[in-house]
Amino acid sequence: MIFYRLCGIFEEVSYNTKQWLQKVIRGYSDAECWNLDLYTARYLLPRLKHLRKHHVGYVHRINSITTNEEWEAVLDDIIYAMDIIAAKYDDKSETADWDRVDKGCKLLGEYFYDLWD
Repeated sequence: MIFYRLCGIFEEVSYNTKQWLQKVIRGYSDAECWNLDLYTARYLLPRLKHLRKHHVGYVHRINSITTNEEWEAVLDDIIYAMDIIAAKYDDKSETADWDRVDKGCKLLGEYFYDLWD
């Protein structure tokens, strides 16, 4: 019994060490690529929330966003989408508005180059 427990612990430490070394050497691990959508959403979510809270302007495009409130609404839709995707395996995703998630993902693609402050 103890032998199997020790083997399990060794296997877990070995796996975690491998993932850590891959991150140090390559900048990412294999595990991050298995659920790239989940990893990307979890990476973007806190940064998008910070941008939403602390931005000083809005996108200036012809026939696009003309007010600060419109830009905040776009950011809200993107944040909602990333929040649901980041919670992919939680109960939150079961009750999600998937049309709004799709809209947020499309807005992320459309305004990707405008996500700066």
